[in-house]
Amino acid sequence: MGVKEILDDVMERNEKQLTQFAAELLQNERFTESVVRALELSTGARNQVDTQMQGVLRALNLPDRAHFDKLLEKIKTLSKTMSDLDSRITKLSGKLKQDTGAAGDTEALETRIAELEAKLDKRDKDLRKAKKDLKKVEDELAAASSDAQ
Repeated sequence: MGVKEILDDVMERNEKQLTQFAAELLQNERFTESVVRALELSTGARNQVDTQMQGVLRALNLPDRAHFDKLLEKIKTLSKTMSDLDSRITKLSGKLKQDTGAAGDTEALETRIAELEAKLDKRDKDLRKAKKDLKKVEDELAAASSDAQ
């Protein structure tokens, strides 16, 4: 009998003994109750730690996960608003080019250009405000992230 066969035989016996031991443990009511209780205590302890950690973060004026989620949602909203404004500006620019080519009356054309410029100015102002708001949120996130570390 070679070394490999001896090792295989030992491994097989150990596996059988371990399987038998595990089966006996699982059939033992006290053992299963102890495992269930340990899991319940572990879950309760984790919940307590989470609650206490949120309190500590609030006391230190640091953001928690809910705060980060809110800021992320604001960033997404601002990003969508900026994208919408950019699309509107592009459409107005195209419309201005169309109107410029189709209009024959100079006075009407100048009036239309002034109207479109006013709209573009308003959109540009809205876009700058959205960019400023986005920068503020990004700064808050960066500060919160560096404070949390």
